[in-house]
Amino acid sequence: MSLRRMAEVPLAFALKRLLGRPQAPPPAAARERRPQRAAAASASPPRGPAAFFALIALAAGVLLMLAFDAWFTRLLGVLALFAFVVAGVFAIASPAFLEADGDERS
Repeated sequence: MSLRRMAEVPLAFALKRLLGRPQAPPPAAARERRPQRAAAASASPPRGPAAFFALIALAAGVLLMLAFDAWFTRLLGVLALFAFVVAGVFAIASPAFLEADGDERS
């Protein structure tokens, strides 16, 4: 099998998945439940400054790691990615975020 034909196999699977048979319309009961799920999904827990800082640190870390090749930019990129992990943990473990989780009630 040629290399070109092997490269076409994943493309064929992706096209079949995207352009395959359309699914049947959902039953009426499922259509009635959709607005409730949409309302529950839109009521997301509040995000604090830790989450904002985590996203800024992620963007800075990825930019420093991929755009520059000097040792000090790599060091700053690793430190920014470490700050992203730490800030993300603090953002997730905040009391406001944990109170919004309704699955863990006992």
